[in-house]
Amino acid sequence: ILTTLPRYPIPSDILTKQHVVHVQISKLPTDGVGLQLLELNDDFQFVMSELRQYYDEIKKLKPADEKAKRLHQNETFEGCCCLYAHFSENGMREFRRGIITGQSNGLAMVQDADFPWIGLVELRNLYQIPRHLVGIRQTCVYGVFGGFNMKTENERTLWDGICREMCRPGVRNVATFHRSAERIDYSGRK
Repeated sequence: ILTTLPRYPIPSDILTKQHVVHVQISKLPTDGVGLQLLELNDDFQFVMSELRQYYDEIKKLKPADEKAKRLHQNETFEGCCCLYAHFSENGMREFRRGIITGQSNGLAMVQDADFPWIGLVELRNLYQIPRHLVGIRQTCVYGVFGGFNMKTENERTLWDGICREMCRPGVRNVATFHRSAERIDYSGRK
């Protein structure tokens, strides 16, 4: 398994027990998929409702007040938690929890706290995160499925069918995680 940064606590029995999971992302097996552990679902629902409420509050602010909540481009926020409007699956601007892993020239490299996404975001799109949301544990584990290298058309067809099956509504996916993997190489990935 690959756990995303920041490393909020994940269950201590992650490698010794089967887990019911909801599949978040399925593109290629080498890209990995986000597997949301359903036993952490309460945390996830709480985080999303709090972020939605915070987003609604920010939308009501006057421009000057809203600007005060944004991160300043000349300060260093490496390792700090923040909110950002990015990586939305439906193309809408959404607030999520993230960590800045590096920044330069008004751009920040941001790692999503709940999903295995990373990318460059303009600092003017980043906001301070409410303190009570900083410590919520990670709700998604990043996994790579073994046994597929996508070299043959047959394997690609199999993978496509597996993804469709795993993402079908009402399907109960049970995952067994076998080992931790090396740090993810994000070069060339959004």
